Amino acid sequence: MKLSIYILTKNSERYLLDILLKVVQIADEIIVLDSGSTDGTENITRQFPQCTFYNRLFDNFKNQRNFAISLCANDYIMFVDSDELPDQKLIDSIFTLKLYGFEHDAYEMNREWIVLGKRVRCIYPVKTPDSPIRLLNKKYVSFENSSLVHEAPSGYRSIGKLSGNLWHHTFHTREELYAKLNFYTDIAAQDIIRQNKRITWLDLKLKPVLVFCKWYIFNKGFMDGIVGLRLAFFGYKNVKAKYQKARGLKFQSGH
Repeated sequence: MKLSIYILTKNSERYLLDILLKVVQIADEIIVLDSGSTDGTENITRQFPQCTFYNRLFDNFKNQRNFAISLCANDYIMFVDSDELPDQKLIDSIFTLKLYGFEHDAYEMNREWIVLGKRVRCIYPVKTPDSPIRLLNKKYVSFENSSLVHEAPSGYRSIGKLSGNLWHHTFHTREELYAKLNFYTDIAAQDIIRQNKRITWLDLKLKPVLVFCKWYIFNKGFMDGIVGLRLAFFGYKNVKAKYQKARGLKFQSGH
């Protein structure tokens, strides 16, 4: 059975070559959908004849993923982020599926998180390792009903889980962590407005504190040392910022 693979990129040269060297073992085509790279991302993709490079102006993750799916020629599609490295066991398990046939509409993959150089137990809003869907049948599964950020596909009739790991290397510096926080909360605020959610004092004041306590204490972020403390504050600031931004958007629109 044939398999398409897509990767969303922007200034993704750090891990892209390593990712492509892995997925080229199982891909019948590779779609790289870029959103304005200024580094060597495009040049790396040119080294692989299976790769086709596209550009699309980024608006949100939901639309970017749906557009990438529309570019794929095959029904079954695997996708990884440009900082998610599949190990060989995962590649081998997908190779076996291709030989004997896909049984399910969607497949989860075990994902380990390396944040600020450390393997962590949690990072808002994820307890790690997590198991995101990273392989789907586009005839049934899409992101149409997904949120704009922290997006998840839906529509599958059955789901399986693959052997092996995705190693997610993200947020290499504190500056990158908070730049991403600003980026994500801009999109999350749009989601709050889109869903017409009422923003209360509890959202702005109490919920950020509860998030800090949950991720630092109950999800054992404290066991990750100073990185765990920083990530608990990341959760606190994330929740506070997205509701503050959403409230600002409501005021701007007169609601």
